[in-house]
Amino acid sequence: MDNILSVPIQFLIMYAILIPCTVLFMYFKFTKRALLETVFKGLATWVIFGGALFILLDVPISIFALLIVAGLVMGMAGDIALSLPNPGFTSGMLFFGLGHVCYIISLIIKSEVVLIAIPAFVVLYTVFLIVYFKLGIKPPESLKIPVIMYSIIIISMLSLAVTMPFSQFPGGLILLFAGIFFVISDAILAYNCFPNLRCLNSNLTPADRRGIVSLSCYFFGQSLFAVSIYYFS
Repeated sequence: MDNILSVPIQFLIMYAILIPCTVLFMYFKFTKRALLETVFKGLATWVIFGGALFILLDVPISIFALLIVAGLVMGMAGDIALSLPNPGFTSGMLFFGLGHVCYIISLIIKSEVVLIAIPAFVVLYTVFLIVYFKLGIKPPESLKIPVIMYSIIIISMLSLAVTMPFSQFPGGLILLFAGIFFVISDAILAYNCFPNLRCLNSNLTPADRRGIVSLSCYFFGQSLFAVSIYYFS
């Protein structure tokens, strides 16, 4: 059984820096100070990536660890792309999609019950479609195919994350919650952005609490993927 109760110093350092960066990012987003908002969002992303590398110093290098790091790198690239003008949004989805492919492969490597992911995908994607239509999320015609492809990829990632507690408990919960928080983040982002792409408008009010919740879930989900390196390498 994984010794999930052990708390290596790397985790403490990462979260001791990440939490203040995230709080300051939220504050500057609310107070509409775009430069400082961007700085602390970038710092939070780099802290997670640096934390993953720091954790790698204490564990054997493995394919799983390298795939997780690659996924984090793709996430960083996606963050940069999203801040750029069109086609920044499409490019961002591409990078995040590639990141999820890295996570999917890493989860397949570690899951001992991969077949459970098949019925899990059917259930989760059905729920996704119901919520998608109920909320009236309508991406532009030019983004419909990318959005469908991205949704299949991220639900596949979540479906595999669901299998992890069956493979390794309680350590598998880390990857399960990493997947859940990432999906919540993307779901809120989609709701905020479509159908009018408000998320691409630089005048988006910082009082949009859903956007802050989305990014908070994103940071936490990515940090859990980084933490998983310690328990699964």
